Amino acid sequence: MVGLKRTPGRDVRHYGCVTGSWQTPDDLLTISEFYEKPDPDYARRHLNVEGLPEDTFLTVFGQYVFKPKIFEYIEEHIRLNIRERGEFQLTSCMDRLRREDGFVGCLIRGRPYDIGNPEAYRQTLQEFGRP
Repeated sequence: MVGLKRTPGRDVRHYGCVTGSWQTPDDLLTISEFYEKPDPDYARRHLNVEGLPEDTFLTVFGQYVFKPKIFEYIEEHIRLNIRERGEFQLTSCMDRLRREDGFVGCLIRGRPYDIGNPEAYRQTLQEFGRP
């Protein structure tokens, strides 16, 4: 299972993105594809989810519950030096797990805090530092 958040099309290039079909509307999604940092055009063509506003997509929220098998896939990518865009990708391993065993996403309500770049990390620390 992975946490998901709604993301506008202009921002999808910064996140892992998913598509699928709702098990429970606006709550649990059966994921049919993971795609790491799509450009907005790809997202608009391939990653729409029924019931979301136009140009809104579901992106990975950074909360994961994995089966232990994921670590075998990660180890295999490292051992075989399998990289995408020069990096080892957790998203590819998640998609393999999805193909073999299924994967569910849960739409998280609340404010997301990003730590994926220095400015976002600084803002997150400031938010948590406020009384």
